[in-house]
Amino acid sequence: MNFASKIPVLRSFARAYALTKFKKEWRKRNKQNQTVPMNTFPMECVEVGNGTYGELHILSYFPPIEKLTIGNYVSLASNVHFILSGNHQTETLFTYPIRSTLEGKHCQTDSRSKGPIIVEDEVWIGYGATILSGVTIGKGSIIAAGAIVTSDIPPYAIAGGNPARIIRYRVPEEIIPIIKDVYLNDLHPTQITTLLDELYRPLKTTEDALRIIKLLQHET
Repeated sequence: MNFASKIPVLRSFARAYALTKFKKEWRKRNKQNQTVPMNTFPMECVEVGNGTYGELHILSYFPPIEKLTIGNYVSLASNVHFILSGNHQTETLFTYPIRSTLEGKHCQTDSRSKGPIIVEDEVWIGYGATILSGVTIGKGSIIAAGAIVTSDIPPYAIAGGNPARIIRYRVPEEIIPIIKDVYLNDLHPTQITTLLDELYRPLKTTEDALRIIKLLQHET
């Protein structure tokens, strides 16, 4: 085997080594959650809250304009991708990244972002979903497997498709104002263990919602 044929192997080894080091540093900085980076990315662009778990596939092209914030107790299935920028120009003669190609580096004009990605608390994102820049996914919502999220998703909505659209709300809409200010991150462990069975009861009516709120207040 000549040296030229070894180059791909060496590059693969270097990438694997870099990712291993990155994972160790990420774990050191993120003891409050159980997320696992599947690729390297600018750590300063990403914040993840308490209890959140799952794989992190983050595509970063121009860090100065990128931001990803994932809240507390978010559930990330495998193969969920966050694309922080990378939008080409669309109103010019060509969409091809001419400047970046000529200069040999990513340029902001060829790698635009529509804004930060914000995933609020207690969101569940299904397998293979893709989240584009400039999107806020509201508290307690569900993103279906394979969805492409291109615009904001309101709290407690179930959204799916390409582009993702609201399918329905996961609780009756009249319940949302009652429960919207209740955060798992704010509950004391004793409240959770004491009321564990109650927390698994479906919320079908406003009475159900008011009942669990009252029980939580009683256990404070």
